[in-house]
Amino acid sequence: DMPLLGYRIISASDRFADGEQTLLPILPAVTPVIDSYPFYIAPDQEKFTMTLPVTPDNARITLQYCDNPTWYVVTALPGLLELEASTANEAAASIFSAAIASGLLRDNPDLAAALKEWNSSNKSEGMLTSMLQRNEDLKQILLAATPWMTDAKNDTERMSRLALLFDGKTVRQTIAANIATLRKLQRNGGGWAWYSSGKEASAWATENALLLFGRLLELGFLPDSRELNSMIISALKWMDKETRRDYNKHPDGDYTSYVYMRGFYRNLSGAPAADSKIVGQTVQRILSGWKTSSVFDKAVYAMILNRNSYQSVARNVLASLSEYAESSPEKGMWWPSLDNMTIWSMGKTGTTALILDAYAAIDPSCKEIDLIRQWLILQKEAKDWGTSVTTSSVIASVLSTSRNWITPAGRTKVSVGGKTVEPSDIERLTGSFRAQLSLKAGKPSDLKVSRSGNSPAWGSVFYLYTDSMTSVKAASCQALSVEKNLVLKGNAGENNTSFADTLRVGQRISVTLTLKVDRDMDYVTIIDERPACFEPVEQLPEPIFAEGICFYRENRDSSTRIFIDHLPKGTYVLSYDMWVNNAGQFASGLATVQSQYAPQLSAHSAGSQLTVTPAR
Repeated sequence: DMPLLGYRIISASDRFADGEQTLLPILPAVTPVIDSYPFYIAPDQEKFTMTLPVTPDNARITLQYCDNPTWYVVTALPGLLELEASTANEAAASIFSAAIASGLLRDNPDLAAALKEWNSSNKSEGMLTSMLQRNEDLKQILLAATPWMTDAKNDTERMSRLALLFDGKTVRQTIAANIATLRKLQRNGGGWAWYSSGKEASAWATENALLLFGRLLELGFLPDSRELNSMIISALKWMDKETRRDYNKHPDGDYTSYVYMRGFYRNLSGAPAADSKIVGQTVQRILSGWKTSSVFDKAVYAMILNRNSYQSVARNVLASLSEYAESSPEKGMWWPSLDNMTIWSMGKTGTTALILDAYAAIDPSCKEIDLIRQWLILQKEAKDWGTSVTTSSVIASVLSTSRNWITPAGRTKVSVGGKTVEPSDIERLTGSFRAQLSLKAGKPSDLKVSRSGNSPAWGSVFYLYTDSMTSVKAASCQALSVEKNLVLKGNAGENNTSFADTLRVGQRISVTLTLKVDRDMDYVTIIDERPACFEPVEQLPEPIFAEGICFYRENRDSSTRIFIDHLPKGTYVLSYDMWVNNAGQFASGLATVQSQYAPQLSAHSAGSQLTVTPAR
């Protein structure tokens, strides 16, 4: 029953005395446990039922529910980028982000009203607060104990700056400042240099900028600026000339990116016509080879074909794309072949948004559009989309391809165990709420949702309780699982093939955590409780590299903590070594993994008991 023990040592002589005292915490033989049960509801599903597991003794049960998560996409708008552009790419990106955000607010009055409503709210966990700063009571670790304090602060500051989008003068000044930067970077002939000290125009920087401005033109968001329009026309002429020169040298080269970029400017007043020979040859190559192309290439090819009067073939390309996709009523439509795309920029999400644009341009009434939008919205649950150009493009794709989900949440009735849940506060647009549930221990219950909204919805039930370390059973959700094993190492440090069950003081063991993730996540923590008979071999914090990902590990008195910035879909095996330094019976402790961005995505290993014998 003692929380701690203290000892004092004093050494004295006739002339001097010295001493020290130390406190030893007595850790309880129980551990806090988080069991979460997330659920997803299809857009057209009016009734949903889920059987909850048996309620543990003394559990605190929390229900979280969001009836229309589409509004979370709105909060991801980058808005006005603060950095002072010094390169053509940065200047074009700043113009792109500002024009996308202000254009969406202009064309969607409901979005502007929502931002004003959220901005006027004084709630500490309001819609314009980073997800890292919300739901602290449902997380296994406080934000202050993670490396992500700055990320959370920056995310909240970004959302608070969205109010600047209502200031037309500030938006115009931002765009004008970046147009001035582009003017300084434009070289003879019309192309843009990559940076100020570049004497020659860069084809790479010029094409990137033209792609962004072309996307704005397609959406109807290109700023009304004669100066920018003049620079775009000059850059197009320079790009045509450079591409024609490359084509004359390498007529068998691939000019798809040029043809795709030029397709955005078909209707720009004063713009020159694209090189018909290069366009024609590229179209013919696409017609003969699109069937063996990747998913990304097929989306680009479909838009090129559609722009060049091959609408029927473009629809065939879309049909092929659909054949390579997977879909479910709860999660929408996605392409597994994109799983290996880069994680540092929103490669998979950005590519899926590009595919969405292709469907919307070629067959705007097809059912796939809402299914793809549903999958993209679901990605926002566990990922911080940041402030990249891709973020702006993805948001524009989700919000501009259909407006049928940009509506306030519908009427929803939630009951658990036959009792209607009556939350004290419901967010008007998302229909989000939290409620504490009172369920009878030792019995299962049914959760039922009746709703009138037509958007996708998600929710989760949390069981928070304490239990003996040795009796906790493993728990996981569909998105996440973790398994913990101890592997005995030989004298030379090599791994043995069998797992350790009975240990001996002085032995070296490897703690092996097998992590399975079925979707991309950001800000993931692993807390591995350490039995009192173990001492880490490596005491200092350090990064661990596994499966191409960097995991940051630190040791605490009773646990090892691992912090993961970006965790893509996959299976990961993490290991680190411990010395066995005490004999007796010990609880091995749990390994718990959780997304700090979406705490409903959580899992833990089973508890077990270790037997350690004295050294020989």
